[in-house]
Amino acid sequence: MGQSSAFGASDIITTNMMYQPYPVTTNFDPINYTSGTPRISWMPVAGAISYTVKLITIYNYYDYYENWSNVFVINDEVLITTPSAVFEDVAHPYTGLQMCSQFNTNYSELYYTYRYDIRVNYPGGVVGAPYSFQHPFIAPTSC
Repeated sequence: MGQSSAFGASDIITTNMMYQPYPVTTNFDPINYTSGTPRISWMPVAGAISYTVKLITIYNYYDYYENWSNVFVINDEVLITTPSAVFEDVAHPYTGLQMCSQFNTNYSELYYTYRYDIRVNYPGGVVGAPYSFQHPFIAPTSC
């Protein structure tokens, strides 16, 4: 039997699921809006070859009369994979809003929220757990 020094595809998937590497971290305000667009930054991670930035859109429906809710991800968009520990999202300008409301009554409401997820990419296809920057001020003024 031959020997190999590399993981097979199934080994990488299994290892990533069981032993996720540390996510990116930050010790400062991670999102800056001074240029009118979100500029997201994080601490560089030793051994990382790149970072994948995603914009996650979350559907939030609450029925207060019947006391139930439905919250789930409706869009998981990769914005960029970059070797840098900073990203400026020029496609989603600062609006001052954290949610986009479809409707809001005494009995129910429907709105969308957003977050940025950053994942560290390591050599050999290993991917770190996501680090989320919750509720950026990029919600559109109308949905």
